[in-house]
Parts: sequence; structure tokens; C-alpha cells
Amino acid sequence: MRTVLMRAAVAALGLMMIAPLAQAETLAPTEGPVVQTTATATAADESTDPGTQTATPDPVTTVTTTSAPATSAAPAPTTTPAALTPAQALYVTPGYHNVNGRWWKTRCEMYSSTIVRCFTDIYATVIVRINNKWYKQNTWTFNNLTYLPSPESMWAGNRLASTNSWYAEDGRRWKNECNTAATGTGACRSYIWGALPTLVGGQVQQVYDWRFNGFVNFSSDARPAVTTIPAAVPTPSGVPSPSTPQPIVTNALTQKGFRLDSRCMTGRAFCVSKNQRKMAWVVNGQVDVVVDVRFGSELTPTRDGAFQVNWKSRDHVSSLYHTPMPYAMFFSGGQAIHYSADFARNGYNGASHGCVNVRDRAAIARLFDLARVGDKVIVYN
Repeated sequence: MRTVLMRAAVAALGLMMIAPLAQAETLAPTEGPVVQTTATATAADESTDPGTQTATPDPVTTVTTTSAPATSAAPAPTTTPAALTPAQALYVTPGYHNVNGRWWKTRCEMYSSTIVRCFTDIYATVIVRINNKWYKQNTWTFNNLTYLPSPESMWAGNRLASTNSWYAEDGRRWKNECNTAATGTGACRSYIWGALPTLVGGQVQQVYDWRFNGFVNFSSDARPAVTTIPAAVPTPSGVPSPSTPQPIVTNALTQKGFRLDSRCMTGRAFCVSKNQRKMAWVVNGQVDVVVDVRFGSELTPTRDGAFQVNWKSRDHVSSLYHTPMPYAMFFSGGQAIHYSADFARNGYNGASHGCVNVRDRAAIARLFDLARVGDKVIVYN
């Protein structure tokens, strides 16, 4: 039906992460003389609807000749509108669409008595701020606003139908271009200056740029005007729903005030830091809990290295020192992670015989239940 929508589709399908910026600009098309201010273009006279006007033909004079037979004028050539591809149709057809592995949904409405506009959302990963924290979420987010073909005369004086730039009443900055390589002939494209939350070097930054907002399409012989809302497509199976927002860890190796070893970032691991005197329980790179720990003395040091939980003993008693070692998880010979009543009483005024002592009994009891034989134990400085 039109090459300009193909350009819109190609541009939009290339987007991999989209964040909603603002409501789409919706200046009114003209249906009579237009009065423009610095902020809005408003129809001053809407009593006459150009979409329902009938032109009155001028009187026709018939000329009769006797010297030559009358000839008939050749009929004007007609242009058949091209069929829309799926990538084009998704912007102008209400309903859900699955095109090139991406999900889209479109709703259309009558913008005026003769102009139809369609809002298209895309299912994408967005970065959102919730309670001053950044999250990623797969959800529906605004992608494009398309005004279906209508006579260019109906847009006279409207900012969205000419090449220009302006500030809206709410302070937002807009610009518009028409009949360019980006729009094709007989169309205009609008942009808004806005920020897009983006992960840059592991940090979320507000990246400002011109963001594509929508199209105004003018009708022609090859692109007939659309004056009613198109029929919706049947809803396909597998339409996705918004996911649960997931927190973004902007510096993966520092979480909850604890500096992780990179070996702890995969799988399930006890991350044991000697210089921090703390231990973190880490699952798939996410710190679940951090607890205080103490280690062996210079005579009986806790060994550094990458180990694993070899076996567990809930009510263990040391066969060498005959002291209780509740919730023991052995990782290197006789060395284990376990609860220490002495650590709970005396703090760091003491040391273990090489084990990793935990003084929070409730925390180690929970971790004992969560841990499995084979889970990693990483001991480092």
C-alpha cells in the first residue's frame, strides 16, 4: 500500500530495547481555518467536515461539430494499491501480531470524522525505575503512532504535517520532517527529544537523543485515504504477558556491600572473603545473604582456593577437638563451614582450627538446609 510504512517497519523492527518516553504528540488535523499559537495548532472552525463535503461541478458546455466525428477522451489510468506485507500491516491493523519473532499489538481509533490513527506497542525489554532502583522488565511499551492516509489539505497549518521544530506546552522538544529519505514522498515523521535509560559500562545512564514517535501519511491515487477503522485480526496463540521486574545489578562484583570473587558469579557458591571477614551465599550471580565469619589462626590457617561441599553433618562433633560443630558443611578435608558458639560469645577474640566459623545460628541453619553436596566454596583474600 505504501513504501513509507515499510520504512517505518524496518526502523521499528531494528529496535532491541525500548523505553516509553512520553505520550505521542497528537496535534489536531485541520477541518477548517487554523489558528496557530506557539504551543498548539487548534482547529478554529470545525463546523464543516471536509470528509463529508461533495464538490459541485461547474456547468459543462457541449460543443457540436459537423466537420469531423466527435472523439472520446481516453480514460485516466488507474493505480492499484500494493498489498501490505506483515511488517507493514502490523502498524495499521488492530490486534496482536507476531512478525519476525517479535510481538506487536495495535489499537486504532477515529482521530476525527475522517482520519484514523493507530497506536502500536512492542513487547520488549525495558529499563524502569521503581522506588529509586533500576529494574529490567519484558513488557508492552509504546513504539509508534501512525496516522493512516488522508488528504494533505486536511493537515494545512498543522506542525505534524510540515518540516519544523517546536516546544510543547509541557516543555518537551519536538521536530518534524516531511518528504525526505526517512519518510518517503507524501509523508511526515515526528521525533521527540528524550532520555532512554541505557546500560553503559554496567551502569544505568539516561541517554538523550531524538526518538522516533510517529508518521502522518497523505493519501494519493496509489495510497487511498482510509476513513474507517480497519478490521482487527484474530488473536493468535502465545501472546506474552508482562514479566516480573528484575533488579539490575549495576556492579555485579559488589553487592550488599560485599566484594565478590568472580568465581562466585556462576551457579551456587559460598563466597568466603578473609579480608572482609564475611561470607556470601550466591546463586547465579545474585547475593542472597551475607554473614560474619572468622577463620583459623596462623598455626591452623583456613586454606584458600576453590572447593566444593563434600558432605554435610547437622549435629557434628569434632573427633579431633571434641567440640560441637553444628550445621557443618565440609569442603577441604576436616575444614568446614559451621556454627560456632564461641564466635557468637567472643567475636573475633579467638580463632578456629581452620574451619569457617559463623556466629548467626539462624542464618547458618537456613544455609545448611539450602546447600547441596557439590555447591562451590570459594575462599579468597
